[in-house]
Amino acid sequence: MNIVLGQPYSYSEIGKKKNNEDYVYPPKDKVSVDDRLFVLCDGVGGQERGEVASKTVCEALGYYFKQNVSSEINSSEQAKDLFLKALAFAYEEIDKKDKPEDIQKMATTLTLSYFYGSSCLVAHIGDSRVYHVRPNKGILFQTTDHSLVNDLIKVGELTVESAKTYPHRNVITRAVQPHQEHPTKADISIINDLQAGDYIFMCSDGVLEHIDNEKLLSILSSTETDEEKVQTIKKLCLTSETRDNNTCFLIPIKENKTEDKDKTIPNKVPIRKKKKKQKKTKRKFIIVILLLIIVCICYAFYNHKKELKKEWHRIEMIKIR
Repeated sequence: MNIVLGQPYSYSEIGKKKNNEDYVYPPKDKVSVDDRLFVLCDGVGGQERGEVASKTVCEALGYYFKQNVSSEINSSEQAKDLFLKALAFAYEEIDKKDKPEDIQKMATTLTLSYFYGSSCLVAHIGDSRVYHVRPNKGILFQTTDHSLVNDLIKVGELTVESAKTYPHRNVITRAVQPHQEHPTKADISIINDLQAGDYIFMCSDGVLEHIDNEKLLSILSSTETDEEKVQTIKKLCLTSETRDNNTCFLIPIKENKTEDKDKTIPNKVPIRKKKKKQKKTKRKFIIVILLLIIVCICYAFYNHKKELKKEWHRIEMIKIR
């Protein structure tokens, strides 16, 4: 594993809702620098059904990864295959929790970040987000919401500003739901450009009610500690009276060892190439000299043989006379 993480931090608040349907894995009081899988789900369905959906999917994904991750996962194809199998398992688990008599059907959004090798696989369904932030530089990546307002923005029916007050802005177009004939697919991205000091930031849409991209970048670029940055986000959501549940994960990148390898390569490669060139030149020179010597020997031998023939011919002529 090339990536070294700093201590991840998380918080989850109920907002103005009756219950908290957001759920994270690992739990915020158990998350550590050794974790490589982070999942955040925002339940849909009201009552306690959204709660069940988000918890079931988080724990199912966490369980599957824990049981099936091996040190051999170093490529994006291996990581994608692992995630897709884990998602299929999560669908099986949420199917088990769905009861025919339930009037309100449950569902949940899904965001997932999985660190392997020197990269991070990001997957999402719904309008919870994942960001790759480089402090004082910018937001290098963010997931695209699967939501009604985002679709309306794409076709020009809404502007980004008008979308903030649109009555149906919480309507999502994709979700993890039980007993689907064709289970909803996740968008999958691979982040390869991870550097020391970067952050992976995950959040439910409740956080985004009062914290836009500019504000998020400002907070993560401040001189506060990582824990203080999460508390700043939490306070802004609380003081702004966020209507929805609001939850986030802040995952700092402490080191990416491939950066050091990359830095040493430019100093070493030219030297090796130069030595190889010198060896090749020396070898060619020796071969040319040897060839010249062989040619000279052959030429001398040929001339000597020619002279011998002349001498022999002269002797034979003498004998004849």
